[in-house]
Amino acid sequence: NSSIEDKTTELHAFIIKDIEDSLRVGLFAAIGRASYEFNLEDEGLLLDGKMDGNRKIYGAMLSGDFLVNEQIFTTDFIYTRSSEDVNDALLRARYLGENIQNIKFHVGSLEADRLSLPISTEFVISTKDVTSEVVSDALLSIGLLCEDNPAYTASLDCGYQASTSYRSRYGDDLSKEVSINYAYEKINKFRRDKLSIGW
Repeated sequence: NSSIEDKTTELHAFIIKDIEDSLRVGLFAAIGRASYEFNLEDEGLLLDGKMDGNRKIYGAMLSGDFLVNEQIFTTDFIYTRSSEDVNDALLRARYLGENIQNIKFHVGSLEADRLSLPISTEFVISTKDVTSEVVSDALLSIGLLCEDNPAYTASLDCGYQASTSYRSRYGDDLSKEVSINYAYEKINKFRRDKLSIGW
């Protein structure tokens, strides 16, 4: 089985504007650095290695809320464009008993487009006794995902996504928060597991 592990540190900025009480638009951008470790297998050829590079992300979103049995659900339409300036990959290849190490392969610039259509809902876990402000909550999400990524698609291919998040607020006015998120994504034969921590 083939696998790619991606460890990324990113700094995000976003702007959200309300159009109506239950409808919003937003813009976002991020910069960061990513490191990859991969293990690829194809008809007896084993290829593993690592590479790293700088990442830039920007995009736009449209988000709306609707009510089902007194539970608020949110549906989003999110477009994301990413580009990475990747350094040379350092590879090791094995085939029919042959083993070649320290192979340098130039990667260069990688670009990808992504369309995400999730539906999500939140569940309150705990509140502040006096004001009933939410102290911690959880979010569940599932939806459609399409990507045009040269790493594993030849064009815009679609699959599905699911995620769960936990968020905890702290501080005297609950203005600070920490969150952890796990997401599962699958497009064709490619599967992605993502674990994110934010604060």
